[in-house]
Amino acid sequence: MTKFPATNLPIYRKPGIEEWLYWANLTVDHLTVCVHVYGKKTDLPTGVFMSDSERQKKLDQTVILLRRIHTLIDQAETPTSSVEDAHTHDEIVIGGIGPLFQDVLRELPKLSEDMQRLLQSPWKNSFPNKTAESLFLGVPDEEHGIGSGHPDHGRLPSILALLFEREQMGDSRLPRNAWLEQGEPRRHDLDGRQMWARHNSTFLRSAGRVD
Repeated sequence: MTKFPATNLPIYRKPGIEEWLYWANLTVDHLTVCVHVYGKKTDLPTGVFMSDSERQKKLDQTVILLRRIHTLIDQAETPTSSVEDAHTHDEIVIGGIGPLFQDVLRELPKLSEDMQRLLQSPWKNSFPNKTAESLFLGVPDEEHGIGSGHPDHGRLPSILALLFEREQMGDSRLPRNAWLEQGEPRRHDLDGRQMWARHNSTFLRSAGRVD
């Protein structure tokens, strides 16, 4: 995926559809990690207590949010060869992603706290394994990690908060790059969304259970 350094973009431009989808896909990746950690059928780390019912509830809530975002991403493919219709379609998709990102921002502090407990890892540095490092710090840079879950501490939460700020303050939308550069976006490639679905659909269908 193209890297979108949102912090370097002018505040007066609304985010384009590619930006919204880029960060939505990254959010899906992180929520998927959280679902796997909640649903892991092993004993909790020493000194960590979370009842089965609490773990089940948190797992269910995260799966629901993950599925809502992933479903919307799947519907983001432009179903038309008309630039005007594509613009209308993009606005509808962005209108759907916005409220989901607000839900994500509300949940990220609690998710980060739980993941720190379950992965036995701080959010800032000194990560015990690659899973914790990728989740909290981010790959390839710190804009891609969930950090503490609070926008004030930077990383992905601050990027999502900045998207909302640009959406509210911007006076024009960044154009869809695919239309400008290639005319019509590709519709039949095996993209990241399809690959994600192949790898995780079976898990998600049974993810509501902690045995």
